[in-house]
Amino acid sequence: MGGLAPRLRVTALTFLVGAATMAGLPPFSGFFSKDAILAGAFEHGSPALWIVGTATAFVTAFYSLRVALLAFFGAPRGEPAVLEHAHESPPVMTGPLAILALAAAGAGILGVPGVEGVSLARFLAPVFHETSASASPSEWLLMAVSATVAVVSSLAASWIYLRPGPSQERIATKLRPLRRLLAEGYYIDRLYGVVVVAPFRKLAEACWRSVDDRAVDGAVNGIGRAIEASAQILRRLQTGFVVNYLLAILVGAVAMVAFFLLRS
Repeated sequence: MGGLAPRLRVTALTFLVGAATMAGLPPFSGFFSKDAILAGAFEHGSPALWIVGTATAFVTAFYSLRVALLAFFGAPRGEPAVLEHAHESPPVMTGPLAILALAAAGAGILGVPGVEGVSLARFLAPVFHETSASASPSEWLLMAVSATVAVVSSLAASWIYLRPGPSQERIATKLRPLRRLLAEGYYIDRLYGVVVVAPFRKLAEACWRSVDDRAVDGAVNGIGRAIEASAQILRRLQTGFVVNYLLAILVGAVAMVAFFLLRS
């Protein structure tokens, strides 16, 4: 995709609102929900947890704006015929998108701290008795930091992906090892393959050759060969000639008579 905004104006606008909400840009609703989480992590958790959450918010804002800019406002990519057939969705699709975009853009006012505190917190106070209805000075400071992180990350995504140039290419070249690290998923799959998959595969091959192929198959095939060998011996007694059977009966009778005579 790419360059879809002129053909999908409503979808592009609502998608951009959703991306800004995901990025946590003020005054969208995502900013206040993210800010409340980060403030709670800082005040009731630990600063390290707040740092991890803030870094995650930076990355979230970056990739949220990146996908919006590349898909709708970047240069067209892919087959030209695909772009020619791109068209806006019917009202049954764009209507709910517009409603969700309005809610995402305007619902954040419920999280704005006022003189009497946060209106949403006051509304939820009877249910969550520990909910604080007032905003502390530290919360305002954390809100400013959260807004700055979201704005800086969004501006960085816009600068890199909206109008790419030589400077962006140089940055991409310098960050190539980092991009490779992310593309490889921190090499977790490779490490899993070396540490877990390869040893267990060798163990399975050893069990297959020693246990299954030699022990199990050897025992089954050995029993079969033993039965076949005994059958080859016993089949000689079944000649199909009556004279041979009479001779065998005679030999057996003589042997029995000789046995009883010797015992008596």
